[in-house]
Amino acid sequence: LWIRLSLIIFSVFLVLFIITDRIIRRIRYRNMEDREKVIMLCRKNMRMLRFAGIRPEYGETLAEFRNRAGSVVPEDVIGFIDLYECALYAPVRSSGSIVEQSEEFTKNCSAYVRRKRISSLKSKT
Repeated sequence: LWIRLSLIIFSVFLVLFIITDRIIRRIRYRNMEDREKVIMLCRKNMRMLRFAGIRPEYGETLAEFRNRAGSVVPEDVIGFIDLYECALYAPVRSSGSIVEQSEEFTKNCSAYVRRKRISSLKSKT
């Protein structure tokens, strides 16, 4: 009885923690400057690509990585690197369009990684 009750309480706290974390992340994202949003989304895309096994090599610039990965990854996924370079090295004017583009690349990257992971799981069975 105590074990079940403890598991239920733990599960409730875990769900509340996850929900609270997501709400806080959304509020932080909404309050970010456009440049910060673009950089955060692009870093997220880089993490997703690493998860899919596509990593920059040691000492490789973003442009070199884009050229190399572009032979394997579709343009609508890897194209975020151009925005990433602009956000890192050039002043980004407040423009919602660059954030929208970054969000679109993030959706495409997420879908690509999901497809790639599913296909790799299917090939293992």
